[in-house]
Amino acid sequence: MAFLFALESVLKHRKRLEDVAQREFAEAQAAVETALKRLEAMYNRLDEVRESILQTQLGASRTKVAEVCQSEGFITGEKLRIEKLRLEVRALLLVAEDRQEALIACAREKKVLVKLKEKRLAEYKEWLSHIEAKNLDDQTQMRQSWGKK
Repeated sequence: MAFLFALESVLKHRKRLEDVAQREFAEAQAAVETALKRLEAMYNRLDEVRESILQTQLGASRTKVAEVCQSEGFITGEKLRIEKLRLEVRALLLVAEDRQEALIACAREKKVLVKLKEKRLAEYKEWLSHIEAKNLDDQTQMRQSWGKK
């Protein structure tokens, strides 16, 4: 007689749900990481442009005034793009947080069933050992009674 867990199909379903939640969370984390890398690249570009403006100003050439003005315009536009990207990152972080909470909930639900399965398996093993002990006792009694006749 083999152990059969009555809720095995439910447990498998919960495992699949947890796998889906894990994948969605990983995708959300990847999106956050990509956006943060883009944001870091934008900040690095701002630093490069500011350094370029500084070098142009140190040269003190009147012909470079247009270049400085153009660079200042780029910085203004880049600040707006950075702010927009920061809002996107915040939204992506909220999505990732929601996905993480969903993953945790799925993991809890699965863990409850796993513990129930373990408990039922322990009960089954205890019952089985009780039955085996009873059978051994019966066999011993039969041997003893057979020898007395």
